[in-house]
Amino acid sequence: KALWDRRKRRVMETAVRAKLAADPGGLRELLLATGQHPLLSLKRDAVWGFDPVTARGENLLAEIWMQLRAELQLAESGSLAVADAADGGTELRPPREPIESKEPKLARCEVLLFACSRSPELATTMGESFKPGWAEYIALHDLLLASSTPFLMFDNSSWWDLHPSSHIDASPLTVDKIAEALRTHRPRIVHVGMHGDPAGFAMQWDGEKRCRVRLGASDIRERLDLRGAVVVSSACSTGSVGLGEAILAAGAIAYVAPRTKIAINRLGGFMSELMPRCARALSAADVRRCLAEALDAPSADGPTFREWYGSFFVFARDAPTLVIGISGCTRSGKSTLASVLAKALGASKTAVIRQDRFASKGLAAQAEGGWESTDSIDFKAFRDVVVEASKSKHFVIVEGFRAFASRPPGGVVDLLHHLVWIELSREACYERRMATTRVTEEYFDRNLWPRHYKYWESCFGEGGPMPQLVLDGTKPPTLLLQQA
Repeated sequence: KALWDRRKRRVMETAVRAKLAADPGGLRELLLATGQHPLLSLKRDAVWGFDPVTARGENLLAEIWMQLRAELQLAESGSLAVADAADGGTELRPPREPIESKEPKLARCEVLLFACSRSPELATTMGESFKPGWAEYIALHDLLLASSTPFLMFDNSSWWDLHPSSHIDASPLTVDKIAEALRTHRPRIVHVGMHGDPAGFAMQWDGEKRCRVRLGASDIRERLDLRGAVVVSSACSTGSVGLGEAILAAGAIAYVAPRTKIAINRLGGFMSELMPRCARALSAADVRRCLAEALDAPSADGPTFREWYGSFFVFARDAPTLVIGISGCTRSGKSTLASVLAKALGASKTAVIRQDRFASKGLAAQAEGGWESTDSIDFKAFRDVVVEASKSKHFVIVEGFRAFASRPPGGVVDLLHHLVWIELSREACYERRMATTRVTEEYFDRNLWPRHYKYWESCFGEGGPMPQLVLDGTKPPTLLLQQA
């Protein structure tokens, strides 16, 4: 009986996995349809079920199903997929499909594009003059779609009626909508197709070509979360300095805008050269290099974009502190990746802060779950050290098994510009843990892994921080570094 108690969950999980693999009657689709809702195994079984009358039962069978559901949502659903290392990284992104396919809206987009909204009166007045700009946005849309880049474009031009797409939000822009989109997606690139002046960006125009709704500099500072993003404008921005200050205050790496009006008929091609390069930029120097490369790229009709476009304005701090967070289950390789990454970035200008340093024996003794509990971490002390390191280093790497969690008045997730998750299966985690710091099977099955799974849900579920990069923890550290 003692042996069975230790191994029963593993045996049941094997059986459930086999059943799911057989997929009788569309079981996989049925499981995914439950979304993030908690599952209950309603049966009078003290271990596998839950009795709603007595409110007793460990509900282990439902927990296994929820674990498998989470794995499907991460690796196999139509809206999220983990790319193989040979495919250039393991970012959360949609599966590769032909341009003609009608894909569902993506759970998280790397690129957000905002174009100014025109009233019906103005659209009627301007008529065909909107067509060249719309054609370039169509070109940019199709280029992003062909590259399998997760993106969402906000543009209420009536021309989209002729080119319907699930990647288009055609409702008028508001400050609330922009703020919500940034919170939801935490993009790497934000494209602003709106004219900028010292008062802000013009979001909506009326029938007499007057700005009706504006995204002001104060809105950008106080309401937008641009951490880790490069903001690129395709419209002449006479207020670049003021807007640049506001955009950097909101956490952006850099703001790139043309000094003069650019040729709209080459916008799509130029932005398709610039934005993919900027997606990996970590500093102002990186952004300037990406801009130079894009300007020197040949346009569709031969000459380089530099010959068509005037100079660009790059507003950025030359030595911003970039804070990178790395998290995942125990023994997933967080510490190793942090050390390798710090060496690659330069040991003298990089601080590595390990969450384990802030695990408190006193807090663990009080917390349900002990050392495996989020409450075992002194988050205030953790945050204070990260803030202090940010004052003197170019790069700060924060790693820990609960690095993306938060407990008032502490937590560091709001300080992170990039969130990296190292994914490791339950079986691989168990083998690595048993080979290093051993725990009993019962402890692993009932405490360690369920608490990690709950943390995983808090990161990837609705309202969670949604890590921007997911790496395969079974790969060597050098390969992980290339992907990161």
